[in-house]
Amino acid sequence: SSAATIGEAPGTTGNERTPHRGWYLSRYERTKTEGERAALTAARLVGQHLVLVNPSSVQGPGRAGGTARFFLAFLDGRLKVFVPTVVSLVDIDDCISGHLLACERGVAGERYLLNGMTLPIEPALALAAEVAGVERRPRMVPRRLATIAAAAVERGFKLAGRRPPVCRELVRTLLHGHRYDGSRAERELGLRYTDPRETIRKTVEWARAHGYIG
Repeated sequence: SSAATIGEAPGTTGNERTPHRGWYLSRYERTKTEGERAALTAARLVGQHLVLVNPSSVQGPGRAGGTARFFLAFLDGRLKVFVPTVVSLVDIDDCISGHLLACERGVAGERYLLNGMTLPIEPALALAAEVAGVERRPRMVPRRLATIAAAAVERGFKLAGRRPPVCRELVRTLLHGHRYDGSRAERELGLRYTDPRETIRKTVEWARAHGYIG
């Protein structure tokens, strides 16, 4: 599934026991959460063992969408403006390993969060720029201004019959940020997380080879 189903309250760190906040940041979060609940219900009805695996934002070679598109656009110099947020990431290889380990060692009915790094956006971008060997300085937009601007852009593009590049849902999700504790997978499944620098190095190497970064 996705760590988005954890539904941690604003400013808190989510783990496998965190109660859902009771409302959704986005349609993505809602569909993931409802799908997960449906899978659990179906598993109980048929007596099937089900282990939940919830990765945070998956990063690495081959990933150019989602959170990755913001990082790649920043490193390429195409995106200079950000909102204050917190990001949680897991290496793509660790995500694969976590799923396989959950199949082998996971307890039925339990969930395992996969998360190798949680950082505020500014140090996360600084780390990415350092590893990539580029000089980049993001400009941070105040929260209220970001919310107002997103509403205006969404309204304007809707009137023009076009899809907006940003919307209120996206900005709401970004401003909430995501903080996750992935230590249970280490303790109980034996997962070992990749150093974030190595994840960024692999991603940058792949992105340059495929034209995402000049």
